[in-house]
Amino acid sequence: MINERQMEALMTVAREGNITRAAKKLYISQPALSQMILGIERELGTALFDRSSIPLRLTYAGEKYLAACMQIHSIYESVTQQITEIQDGSIGRITLGMSLHMSIFMTHKILPRFFTMYPKFDLKLVESAPHNLAEMVLAGQVDLAIVYLPQISGLSYEPIAKEQIYLAAPPFFYRNLPGCSTGVSNRALHMREVYDAPFILLKRGHGMRTLAEKIFSDSHCIPRTLLETDSIEVAHRLAKENLGFTFVPSTAIYYGNYVNTNGVYFPIADSISERELFVCFRKDTYRTHALDALIEIIADAVRAE
Repeated sequence: MINERQMEALMTVAREGNITRAAKKLYISQPALSQMILGIERELGTALFDRSSIPLRLTYAGEKYLAACMQIHSIYESVTQQITEIQDGSIGRITLGMSLHMSIFMTHKILPRFFTMYPKFDLKLVESAPHNLAEMVLAGQVDLAIVYLPQISGLSYEPIAKEQIYLAAPPFFYRNLPGCSTGVSNRALHMREVYDAPFILLKRGHGMRTLAEKIFSDSHCIPRTLLETDSIEVAHRLAKENLGFTFVPSTAIYYGNYVNTNGVYFPIADSISERELFVCFRKDTYRTHALDALIEIIADAVRAE
């Protein structure tokens, strides 16, 4: 197979049309260059130059071979440049895993800033159920994931922010409650005040459902579940439509613009009212500058509320 030195020699002879001039350009002797070209021709089994013409001209086979060599040379140069950029960290690939809920509310805060810093990076987004994300990191399906609880000992977990949990109230409740207002600046609500009210809950397997069940358990309350859904957005809309209460994280309230839609939210008085967010990655992951930058961007986006 032709090497880079032979390729350069072939292109120079074709460009100069003369072995002697090409040899001077290449800083080698004319006999050495002639032997190099003859060696390529012997290997191919055909002449690449018509030596009866002055200046030297490529044969038809030579034209085809040179065209292929130039393509190979271009690819080689491109790959060499890419490897250099990979080594200095300006290009690369990261696969980020997050829940659909988080993707809806956070990607517009994360991706533009990252691509501004690393325009040549390939950042792939994978959306999955929250309880699947850590396993996907461990299996190498994603490089980095946003999760709520450390789950697997083989991963590294880095806390990035705390997310407040609110109870989104339906109109039939807050219209009869003095002193409440739209937004999150309401008094903390005890679960016993809504023990007989209907609830719209996320289905089991969602982190918010697990947290809701702990809140009910801590407050010794058995919920009257009206409906289960996979979507926080659906649950929130149904609460606003007067069907019942639901639990909503602060990321949804702020980034989903819920706070500007006349929603009424109450902190929870007698149980967990926040959860911590982590980014997780394999313990053997090499922390590139781009990966560290992405983690910091995610943390800033969550804390910015």
